[in-house]
Amino acid sequence: MKTLKVIFAIAALSLSTLASAALFTPSYDGKTTSGTDLISGTASGSTLPGYYLWNEQTDPSQWHLRWTGLGLNMDPVVWFGGIRFQESNLDGTVSDYQLEFSGIHADDVNTNLDVTMMGLGGDDFVDWVAATNNSGGIDGFSFTIKNDLEIMQFELGSNFLSDDVQSNVPGSNIFISDELNTPRVTWTDYTYVDANGDLVNSVAQQFEISVPTPATIGLLGAALVFVSFVARSRK
Repeated sequence: MKTLKVIFAIAALSLSTLASAALFTPSYDGKTTSGTDLISGTASGSTLPGYYLWNEQTDPSQWHLRWTGLGLNMDPVVWFGGIRFQESNLDGTVSDYQLEFSGIHADDVNTNLDVTMMGLGGDDFVDWVAATNNSGGIDGFSFTIKNDLEIMQFELGSNFLSDDVQSNVPGSNIFISDELNTPRVTWTDYTYVDANGDLVNSVAQQFEISVPTPATIGLLGAALVFVSFVARSRK
């Protein structure tokens, strides 16, 4: 538990520091949904290494983030990063963590709701330090978003990624929705605690997704119906 607290403190500090820094965080506004699980329990030969992110077509409030290092020339593959939920709409009643489908390494995934830190004022955080093997290991977790609108700020890193800190460039090994879209990202410095308790300085890819929940979409639909009714009445 002490390790988890250290990991969270560093990850949260990294996120909050970057949020206040003068770095441009690209916003992804493309498709996010998928009708199927992008990565099943056993990785196929066509699965590319990287992060996979999607929400369900039938229930858009259900989101999934997975990562796999299949085929990479290293073992283990280390994954680290975090998500900052800026509107604090993460559903804390759902514990839908799906870890170690076929990996062999222990993971630390930590959820912290309504965190007040460095002026953030009640944001939600999920952060992780994880490892998979290179022969099919898949890790990840799922989460539920509720209420009206959520702005999610992602920082996704791995030890197989290497790049200089850059702003607003095409991402690397990130696949969103069943279209496997790649977002634009800003490469940022990121510090995490490894399995030996040592601080590791690395880089992660940062981007945002703003998503309306089904409740918001329903209100918008009702508003459009009302406007249409008023227009017809005036005619």
